[in-house]
Amino acid sequence: MGITNESFALYRKLHNEKHIDFKQPIRVLEIGSQNVHISGFDYVTDCIKSFGFDDSVCKDFRHNMYMRNVHTALGHTYDSFDLDTADNQTIEIDLNQPVNMLNREMFNVCDLVTNHGTTEHLFNQSAVFETMHDACKVGGIMVHVLPCIEPNHGLFCYSPVLFEALANYNDYELLVLSVMDPPNNNTSPSFYRSYNEADIKKNCYVYAALKKTQAKDFEQPSQVFKGGRK
Repeated sequence: MGITNESFALYRKLHNEKHIDFKQPIRVLEIGSQNVHISGFDYVTDCIKSFGFDDSVCKDFRHNMYMRNVHTALGHTYDSFDLDTADNQTIEIDLNQPVNMLNREMFNVCDLVTNHGTTEHLFNQSAVFETMHDACKVGGIMVHVLPCIEPNHGLFCYSPVLFEALANYNDYELLVLSVMDPPNNNTSPSFYRSYNEADIKKNCYVYAALKKTQAKDFEQPSQVFKGGRK
């Protein structure tokens, strides 16, 4: 799907609330190598300045560049998993298959693991969510920006309930759970923590951020939550 202003706004929210510090040399894994679909970078530059950087780090940013370029400019260690290796640096992996993160020396090490519109194109949902879990370190954050309703876009659309269930079964802290319009480079999105049926009557996307709080094996959730809540 790609990165838009909404993604940067979500990162800004996480930074401002001290869940992650983008000024630090964090380690990032992208599930699916993402392009930046932004034509003007004023908002992005403002976000990056709020992280504590000088705006000079943005001087080479351009429409349709890879998100790798952004993280590298910020001093982050960056990897991406994808079958599409057009950027010549992505690690070629079929994400429908379980990934042995120990063999890749990437088990429980990433500060940020992102899924900006990749998993809806994969059939084996459990495998890719487990890969994200295994890569993320305790205290790290997993970000998802995925279609809730968007016919004919991918193999799957996502209910917000999925992210509540993932959090419940895996002891994640649910930092953000929002249903909003599809990414359209809005510079003032509202990431609210609740949703209702009125929010889900047209094309819309789920924005979720989950913090890993324990070193435990990934557990596949069901809609019957631990404790009996559905």
